[in-house]
Amino acid sequence: MCTKQTNLSSEQLRIINNWKQESIENLGQHFYKINQQGNQIRVSAYEISDLTEYKNHWSEMTKIALHLGIHEKGIHNNQITFRPYLEICNENDKTFTLIPMEISTADKPSSVETFPINGGFTDTYYKEKVNRAWMSDDFTPTAGIFYSHNKDDKKCYRAENYIHREVIAKLKSEGFPSRIDFYLGLDRGKPKELTNFVVVLRFVYPTRELFTQYSSPCPSTC
Repeated sequence: MCTKQTNLSSEQLRIINNWKQESIENLGQHFYKINQQGNQIRVSAYEISDLTEYKNHWSEMTKIALHLGIHEKGIHNNQITFRPYLEICNENDKTFTLIPMEISTADKPSSVETFPINGGFTDTYYKEKVNRAWMSDDFTPTAGIFYSHNKDDKKCYRAENYIHREVIAKLKSEGFPSRIDFYLGLDRGKPKELTNFVVVLRFVYPTRELFTQYSSPCPSTC
């Protein structure tokens, strides 16, 4: 964990540790399942529709982290077993809560103003571009997209979580969001110090939406 103090349940720790310990050849298989017709169904998005646990601590937030997890290790063709968690921390790196994100059944099209790109934020175009690349028929998630190269020790590391600090001031100034969506993405243009696997978070407010991308992994950039 990239936080100093945590309040994780044994089940949350198990799911997060499963991702760290899973064999490299099985990583990509946790993002899809095979239906009764023999077709691959790949997950493209997750959502948090109930943010009640976050509300009392939103104004104290100094960091927001996304943790990668697996419900069960091994190959499970009948279910999608990737399980991400969203975490917020205060200035003492105390974890307020770690909320599991549930699979989103459909993308909700934007009908409100989006924030221009700047300071860690991105836009609808980038979200759609990397999400389409992730869902492309000729792409199957492979372990390499979850690894980055550390330029100091020259080693490759599996991403365990992604942390944002630079977007916090803007998120807090907008007030408390009504929902948070999480889009899986693929960006082959990233430098080797970052992962090709990217995540775009969408924060939904009454009059606008904010999009922010995660591609700086911990390890190796933290």
